Amino acid sequence: MAALDPATIRARPMNGHTNAMFALDTPVGGFALRLPKGGAAAGVDRRHERLAQRAAAAAGVGLPVLFFDEEDGTMLTRQEPDRVVREVAEIARDRAALAALGLLLRRLHATPVEFAWTFRAAEVVAAHLARIEPLPLGEPLQALAGRLDESVERRAPSHDDVHAANILWQDGRPRLIDWEYAGMNDPAFDLATARIELGLDADGLEALLDGYGRDDRFWRARVEDQATLALGIAGAWYLDQGNRLGDPGLVRQGWARLERCAARLG
Repeated sequence: MAALDPATIRARPMNGHTNAMFALDTPVGGFALRLPKGGAAAGVDRRHERLAQRAAAAAGVGLPVLFFDEEDGTMLTRQEPDRVVREVAEIARDRAALAALGLLLRRLHATPVEFAWTFRAAEVVAAHLARIEPLPLGEPLQALAGRLDESVERRAPSHDDVHAANILWQDGRPRLIDWEYAGMNDPAFDLATARIELGLDADGLEALLDGYGRDDRFWRARVEDQATLALGIAGAWYLDQGNRLGDPGLVRQGWARLERCAARLG
């Protein structure tokens, strides 16, 4: 792309919470450009992200990266015309898509690589809560995180941020993008994140778990506990990012998730 005349490149804004995202139309094809917004990279290690992205692409669960700057997180990938982001409601009612997503997560969790960072729930919760004002749910959320750490069966390569904007679809097949928070984690956390961020009902969760290939009583309970944890972490993240960026929309999303978390904690 360096040899292209800038006048031949057309940039179109795409949705992004804390990254500025652009689709680039060029004479040599389409590309996606990510430009992180200032102040939005709290807790992100770009070297870890790049290593996770590379491993995910090799395993066929992520996309190849053409350019990655470990200093500021600028990233360039190829954008295929028929590779799209789908709406939350559309995914949630498509059992075949949910089964495909479950299978993709199973493949990710079976990848024989060791991501550079380990997700320990108690540490993650403590770090997120430290960035916002004290909350009544802080103590019970920290206790839940501790119990989940103590009872984890195994940790596997995990995306840790499975929501609609981070899933690209092509011919019914999903791929995950934006590996900023990827690490070695309880596999149930990815399923739990998909459950809450896609708003899955009982049928939707069943389709996801069918695709994943595990749906016993213990596993469902584990996914539900991790869903409570994920709501608390995401709520604190949105609140922190909203405050950093001066974005009231992100702040509202944060409080909404924290209220759901508090209701589940009881």
